[in-house]
Amino acid sequence: MSENMTSVYGGSTPSDAPAETPKRKTRVHHLQAMKAEGRRWAELTAYDYSSARIFEEAGIPVLLVGDSAANVVYGYDTTVPVASCGTVTAASTAGCAVSAASISDSSMR
Repeated sequence: MSENMTSVYGGSTPSDAPAETPKRKTRVHHLQAMKAEGRRWAELTAYDYSSARIFEEAGIPVLLVGDSAANVVYGYDTTVPVASCGTVTAASTAGCAVSAASISDSSMR
């Protein structure tokens, strides 16, 4: 192996790089501060463990999980049949994958 390795996302990572410091959890007050400072952040929808894990590793601070799981995951024409039970299942599955990102039911404005 060479001294510099390529990370999953294409950047080079020195083999002797220090261990990654743990990420802090993103809380509402962090997002409020970012908004007050005029900073923007990405929010992506994750209904499963794999997607949530990849998004968090990419640094996405907020993951959206909501009733649209009815359409995207379960194949219904509307969101009505899923109610809260299906949303809770999707949110808990995504939540198992993350340690720092926040899980939200809808985007914050």
